[in-house]
Amino acid sequence: MEHLFAGVDVGTSGIRVLIADSAGQVHAHASTALSADISDGRHEQSCEEWWQKTSDAVRTAIRQLSHVGDLKAIAIDGTSGTLVCADLRGNPVGKAIMYNDSRARDEARELRAKSGVARVAYSWTLPKALWIKNHDPERFAKIHHLLHQADWIAGMLCGSFGITDYSNGLKMGLDLDSDSWPSWIDTAIRSLLPSIVAPGTQIGTVTREASTKTGLPHGLPVVTAATDGVAACLASGLHRFGDYSTSLGSTLTFKGLSAAPATHPLIYAHKLPGGLWLPGAASNVGCSWIRAWFSGQDVQALDREAASLLPSVPAIYPLIGQGERFPFADERFTARVADGLRGTELFAASLLGTACVERLCYEVLDACADTTGGEVYTTGGGSRSDIWMQLRADVCQRVFHRPAYPEAAMGAAILAATGTHFESVKKASAQMTSVSGSFQPRQNLDDIYERFLRDLRIARA
Repeated sequence: MEHLFAGVDVGTSGIRVLIADSAGQVHAHASTALSADISDGRHEQSCEEWWQKTSDAVRTAIRQLSHVGDLKAIAIDGTSGTLVCADLRGNPVGKAIMYNDSRARDEARELRAKSGVARVAYSWTLPKALWIKNHDPERFAKIHHLLHQADWIAGMLCGSFGITDYSNGLKMGLDLDSDSWPSWIDTAIRSLLPSIVAPGTQIGTVTREASTKTGLPHGLPVVTAATDGVAACLASGLHRFGDYSTSLGSTLTFKGLSAAPATHPLIYAHKLPGGLWLPGAASNVGCSWIRAWFSGQDVQALDREAASLLPSVPAIYPLIGQGERFPFADERFTARVADGLRGTELFAASLLGTACVERLCYEVLDACADTTGGEVYTTGGGSRSDIWMQLRADVCQRVFHRPAYPEAAMGAAILAATGTHFESVKKASAQMTSVSGSFQPRQNLDDIYERFLRDLRIARA
């Protein structure tokens, strides 16, 4: 008999369901699209549509299984910072306010001043809750639960509302040192906040009503997952201290695995059970320069042509627009491009420069998290290029892996297995993830990296 675990990723544009076994083999997969109400900086979605589309996708995935009885648990991840308001029975009080809804800018500034937490932003759930209290008191009076996207879907499955995990709770202002809501949160809001459990905690079982709706077995354990970003990090495969889950998309985003949170104003840290921390940050450098400087061109051909020029071209800082946020913060910083670089040379110099920025980011993160020498599990458009992957491995002097199933839904399945089958999330991630390709450093490019730092007058961490 197989032991199967279902992960549900409730994203911005759609819902994805993945069912995997304890060795990470995928047995079923389904997805469905979501609609959205977006206007004038506001972005809302219907909770009822989430539930309907989740049920449809889960039922589609279950039909692909030989024996539904092999399912042992289910967990749900969701977008970080999305707010759901619910009454005593869990019924939504209005539409969900999505993470990128910008109406709570003033409330975010107020909370930063009150709390002293500089990272509080309008993308957090807490400023949105304060906005409702300030601007829609009639709605606020009907609220019994202030929840996150994943919390509410899990509640619909098991009938227990008012529970969150400390990954989702981070953007509600949760103090991760004490796993409690801090006193600076408005009293009226704090009284509506959920209780806190660790990701990978069983919080109930599938009710008869939810079983009829979704096709899930009645009594199936429901386990807390995490935010979509943390779930995707787990799906990447990192499982040793010093490892990184890095996405090279429009920007470079990082999450590392460490035994302690990093203490740095530019770094934030999620927490996982078992004394694990995920210090993370994001650079404005990424793949945006490809669209900005090489729009309409054959990128794969440029990639091949650039290979013959690497690593002899100068490494540039290929920043689009103005301002950098990590590995240093400088609102006035702009691209550094060597004179005379055009065409393939500019492309090659940008590939090399991005890899140098990436290495500097790892040095800063390692110094703050007291880690070193870990391997990199990387996703995003930039990870599709073998040439760029090898260059990044050479510049960073780290092994780079391309994960086989880097989906947040797989991360949710890993946490479902953590709560019911494996003794730890590290063990679950190690057993349930795999890579489709790996790149060992072939040459040492320390001299090129040091020249990059000197040319930009950037101090090493």
